[in-house]
Parts: sequence; C-alpha cells; structure tokens
Amino acid sequence: TGIRAVGVDSWFTVFDDADGEDDALPAAAAGYVEWRGFLADTVAVTVPSRRRRGYGSTAARLATNEAIDAGLVPQWSVPMDNATARLFGLSLGFTELGVHIGMELTDPG
Repeated sequence: TGIRAVGVDSWFTVFDDADGEDDALPAAAAGYVEWRGFLADTVAVTVPSRRRRGYGSTAARLATNEAIDAGLVPQWSVPMDNATARLFGLSLGFTELGVHIGMELTDPG
C-alpha cells in the first residue's frame, strides 16, 4: 500500500544532520489531511536507511501535535496486516478502535 499524500494540509520533514548542517538529508516526513472538518488523517514515511533512529516518530509527533493545535482529532489508518505500522501508531499514542473498509464503485453503464 502507498502513502496517502495527495492534498496534505500540513507537512513536516525531519533532517539527519549527523554529517553537518550543510549536508543534512531528509530522514522522515509526516503530515495530515483534514477530513470533514474534524479529523486529521495522519501519514508518515521514513527513509529506509534512517529507520529506528526516532526521525519518523519526531515527524509524526509534529504532525499530530499540529493537528491537535488546529482543533482536529488525529487518526492513524494502516492496513491490518502491516504490524510494523500498527506498532508505530501505538508507540505514538494512537489506540486501535475499528476497521476501515473502502470500495470503489464503477458505473454499470
């Protein structure tokens, strides 16, 4: 499954500056899409070689805090079979509450 980043309302990028500020590279990014005026559908992605260093958590917390400050309720939606993403969401303080089912309807005509 892909990252849902179309129409992101707020986006944060965290840089790895271990080699100096002038050589800093993007390590993770997170953001949210406002949905129905009260939900913030939160997404995050980390560069594979930069995982397990806290960059993703930092970016996701920035996006989540921004959503809360904007009066929105953050939501973290991941596939049920993606244990890593589910654990990541739990580590951020999200609680598993339900199942999201989507479908695409085609025109029969």
